[in-house]
Amino acid sequence: MALNPLDLPLAMFHLFVGQPLYSAGIISGVVLLIYSILYMRRHRMEGLIITGPYRFIRHPQYLAMMLIVTVTTARAFVLGSITRGISWTLPVNMLYIWAVIFGAYIAIAGIEEAYLAREYDTQYSEYLRASGFFVPMYRYHNRAVDLFVSVVFFVLLLYVSIAAELWSFGML
Repeated sequence: MALNPLDLPLAMFHLFVGQPLYSAGIISGVVLLIYSILYMRRHRMEGLIITGPYRFIRHPQYLAMMLIVTVTTARAFVLGSITRGISWTLPVNMLYIWAVIFGAYIAIAGIEEAYLAREYDTQYSEYLRASGFFVPMYRYHNRAVDLFVSVVFFVLLLYVSIAAELWSFGML
């Protein structure tokens, strides 16, 4: 089967834009990342930042990065599976790498929260009750439950992203 050069634009569209969940994850992740970085830079001298994107979530930059990493991992996993592993690593290893990256963001967030709790004591305790850890609409007063909900949220997002990718390639 010969490759038709006229198929290239459609293939490029499908690879970079064609799957709506992938595009939404990348675009929302990039927008949230840029917005939260700019907001933090503008307000960093005011002490604990609890407005803007930080009003709803304590770690908007990590949420943004995990959205990008999750949809990209799903895309790489499916493409690696379709090409039968012709990649820099096996598709299943991409899931392990995703888990390590997610674990690293949780660890970094935990270190930051411990520092902020020492630095801002009562104000930070109130902020913990008013904002989500990684999931904006979810606020719970127990760190273990916060972590569990965050893990479940991102594992489900990864699962749905892989299913959407498989569906977009006509494999589901």
